[in-house]
Amino acid sequence: MLDDQEFSFRTDFGGFPFLSDQFNASRLLAAVAVRRAKRLSASGEAAHINGHADLVTLLSPPNALKVRTLETHSNVQQIHHYALSPQQIGQVSEAQQLIITAMPAWKQLISLPLSFRGLADSPAISASSFAYPQHIFLAPESFASPTELMEQILHETSHNWLYLIGEIWALQHAQRHTLLTLPSGTADREPGEVLGATHVVRNLIRLYESLPELEVASRRLQELWEYYRGCEQLIDQVRPELTFIGKELEEDLRERLYEEQPYV
Repeated sequence: MLDDQEFSFRTDFGGFPFLSDQFNASRLLAAVAVRRAKRLSASGEAAHINGHADLVTLLSPPNALKVRTLETHSNVQQIHHYALSPQQIGQVSEAQQLIITAMPAWKQLISLPLSFRGLADSPAISASSFAYPQHIFLAPESFASPTELMEQILHETSHNWLYLIGEIWALQHAQRHTLLTLPSGTADREPGEVLGATHVVRNLIRLYESLPELEVASRRLQELWEYYRGCEQLIDQVRPELTFIGKELEEDLRERLYEEQPYV
């Protein structure tokens, strides 16, 4: 692999998912597919990329999970889940379309092949995990309103795009990391996870800014900006632990904070 200083994710991919409307999602997906094909071939499974159909297969949630399981030998983080009802699946599709209508530039990002499952036995309202690539778990509370469902889907889809980057390039160095507590009170988060939380909040801000007609928009934006600034203060403590790509992502997030924050 090239030395960090010889590679720029921002330059090669046009920025980061959701943050830049010039982000080249197709290029990243192709790189992930090639990497998965190599992993499957190394394990003795046939995996070739001879056309679009092979890319689609490699980028399916079942194959994403297969590759991750081969690497970890088991899913170290078990998430209890169940099948969503047809009605809930329809609600997910409607919420995805509402996001795309509000932010047309995100169409390919929201249309990432994803497997949606119900989330059971968890205090969280939604969940995703690097151990379960391209999977999103939604608790019943996620379906409380179309707005809530939009937020949870965008939240977890944002994580899944960073997981795709993480399949090839780490956001934090491999040595032992400082553990931080997020502004929400969630403890024991590594620097890369703080970056992920900051990325999610920034994306939610963009969504709510595009939906000023929502009654909750103004209040939610104030909450999100406060959370966002809290995350940036945490990253100040651990910037040396980020890789070059992690620092590029943090710089893009911080730059947009200073350019756009209306709530001080």
